[in-house]
Amino acid sequence: DAVQGCWASLFTPRAIFYRVEQGFDHLKVGIAVPVQKMIQSETSGVMFTVEPISNDRSKIAIEAVNGLGETIVSGSVSPDTYIVDKASLAIQDRQIGKQSFKLIMNPQIGASKVNLEVPLSKKEQNKQKLPDKDIVSLAEMGKHIEEVYQFPQDIEWAKEDEKIYIVQTRPITTLKEMTEATPEIEAPVLLYGAPAS
Repeated sequence: DAVQGCWASLFTPRAIFYRVEQGFDHLKVGIAVPVQKMIQSETSGVMFTVEPISNDRSKIAIEAVNGLGETIVSGSVSPDTYIVDKASLAIQDRQIGKQSFKLIMNPQIGASKVNLEVPLSKKEQNKQKLPDKDIVSLAEMGKHIEEVYQFPQDIEWAKEDEKIYIVQTRPITTLKEMTEATPEIEAPVLLYGAPAS
């Protein structure tokens, strides 16, 4: 049904109008529907290729939680925060957030509750979410992505089975010195580690 919905989107009034305006043949346009593997995040988070509080472009800020990153977005968990020097990739600061539970995808297909809260042990609650090698590896990926797009990036990532996946990247448009000249980038999903199946 979802794939058919994608195909049908080629023939919405807006899509038809656009093709007419641009002179495209209605029967020669194609559409791809990628079906990506969902990552059961053991650890996940966000990365900013500019330190967002001070707007320091020489630093990368990484936030990490156990489980799905939805807890960062909702503010229900205080994430770990790691600050990395962009030039040397040295970890300059780390703040470990206490996390009492994590969210996981419900393994039961068709269940009414999509995500489940799983309590964490006392030891897990205060433990650093990412080992230092992963922090450095993520910072290196962030630096590379910023170089590709030539603009500071807000990046979402997830880790499963010792592999880190970049699941989304977009330009940071809220920096104080940025103007209306901020480029609109439709960024493709970049994967590090094994390709999604």
